[in-house]
Amino acid sequence: MRIAVNLSYLRTGAVGGSETYITELLTRLPALGVDPWVLGWPSVTRKFRALGLNTREISEHEYSLPHRGMAEIAGLQRALRHLKPDLLFSPANYPALFTVGTPQVVTVHDAQHVGNPSALGRRTRALRHALFHATRIRAAQVIAVSEFTRNELLAAYPFSPERVHTIHEGAMAPTAVKDEERASARVKLRLSRPYFYYPAMLAPHKAHHQLLAAFHLFRQKHREFELIFSGAHAQRFTRLERDISRLNLQDCVRHLGYVEAREVAILLSGATALVYPSFYEGFGLPLLDAMSLGTPVVSSFCGSLPEVAGGAALLVDPRRPEQIAAALERVAMDHELRRSLREKGLSAASRFSWDKCALQTTALFKKVSVENNHA
Repeated sequence: MRIAVNLSYLRTGAVGGSETYITELLTRLPALGVDPWVLGWPSVTRKFRALGLNTREISEHEYSLPHRGMAEIAGLQRALRHLKPDLLFSPANYPALFTVGTPQVVTVHDAQHVGNPSALGRRTRALRHALFHATRIRAAQVIAVSEFTRNELLAAYPFSPERVHTIHEGAMAPTAVKDEERASARVKLRLSRPYFYYPAMLAPHKAHHQLLAAFHLFRQKHREFELIFSGAHAQRFTRLERDISRLNLQDCVRHLGYVEAREVAILLSGATALVYPSFYEGFGLPLLDAMSLGTPVVSSFCGSLPEVAGGAALLVDPRRPEQIAAALERVAMDHELRRSLREKGLSAASRFSWDKCALQTTALFKKVSVENNHA
């Protein structure tokens, strides 16, 4: 079975968990009898070619909004005419709009314009509404990465429930972090003090500023701790730096920028806790990664995060810095609590796997292919 994979959305290193999702999923499909062809920008095709997958460029340029429009109108269509796939997989909320005759499966990662509209501008909300209606009309089947996201879609749009399927993402493989890896990272990243870790893109709903306010409160009594951020830098980075300076946290808060997946695992494994106080998530992959490595989790109770945490995290209101600070103190000072969270987290993470995600996704692909051939 041949599928084309529409990665016109992908900017490597800049889109967070959805890049992890597509990488983990695609690399498992060949073993399940699926031949994925990656359609994307030169940097994207280089990445997936190095992982052993077939690729085809949709543009000679790298990503920009004008180039994306032209690539989907022209380059993507040329590739589909050449490949003649059984279906087109669009794994980033929206379908390719200009395809004719090729059934599509779309993965929806979140519906933030529905569940957290204040984080988005009016034009962005209007555009997302229009594109989600296109998903409803053009997608043969839809994958929602959480039951929370599926319920939001069904409540906001007239999808047929039988066309929207919850397929959870997977946990990081719990490979042990070697002592020499951890020692090397501690030198490279200057990890000389106990620290909390928050890997997330700089976006309003990620609540970085609320976490800074909470850490400022926590540091009044516990000055030995650091707070470490990672994730692609953005225009909002300057504002984050201003808040760090205003709160006089320059000596104990650092933003590492984008770090590779293995370094994320090392940072997670050495953290006192993952802190994830997001206002909204469609899934929340870092929670799974932390729990699979035995790292305690402090998370918000918003969006899909309680579904992913499965009772194995301290849940807080991200709008209340004093509540976040109290949770940081509990997890830092209470050894028995950390042990309990570690054990519960390992158990909760075991419910999720990328192999299971790939099997369920393959079954859906085959269902679409059979139905299209019988149409």
